Amino acid sequence: MTPGWRRDARASVASTNDDAKAAAAAGDPGRLIITATEQTAGRGRLGRQWMSPPGNLYASLLVRPAVATAVAGQLSLLAGVAAADAIDTPDLRLKWPNDLMLGDAKCGGILVEASSLANGMLDWAVIGIGVNLVPVEGAPSAVASTSVTADQLAERLVQAIDDWLVRWQAEGLAPIRDAWLARAWRFGDTLTAGEATGRFVDLAEDGALVLDTLSGRQRITAGAVGVAA
Repeated sequence: MTPGWRRDARASVASTNDDAKAAAAAGDPGRLIITATEQTAGRGRLGRQWMSPPGNLYASLLVRPAVATAVAGQLSLLAGVAAADAIDTPDLRLKWPNDLMLGDAKCGGILVEASSLANGMLDWAVIGIGVNLVPVEGAPSAVASTSVTADQLAERLVQAIDDWLVRWQAEGLAPIRDAWLARAWRFGDTLTAGEATGRFVDLAEDGALVLDTLSGRQRITAGAVGVAA
């Protein structure tokens, strides 16, 4: 395990994110990763169910970086880059804002939850990451083409998250943005994001998706992204 980090490996839990949030509420100092063999109530963005049978990675990392809560949303991009580094599969792509893709099939997802202090600084953040390493019956997810085990991936993920957190706090989003764009899913293609349709041309300096639409360049800060019909 990366120096300074602790791992709490559990068998079956409802949600590793919920357990990590409980640890934060109890005063855990952070630099903690909670993993589980399976989840019975795993969830993704917008409360969507995340199928969580044994064999895949289910992990939540509790961190307490000294940053403003206003930039906490950037942790989804940071986590995507770190996960890509840890998985180390050439075909892996990052779909804005929080999906891991092989081709057009989702093989992993990220869910960041955070709490703020009264002064506007971040109190804690929980970075939840699920990666499919074995087939998931009845789910649209792909199988990550790598021979790494869930335990090995957890170890790699902690190191990658730790490395990128250091850079983020020292240099801001810029290096993360560059690394994310190098793995961007469908870069240059025409996408839909909410009611907007346009060519994916950039990631803004604050992490927003940038589309060139018929009415001009638009920054997208929220919404589901898909390929335009």
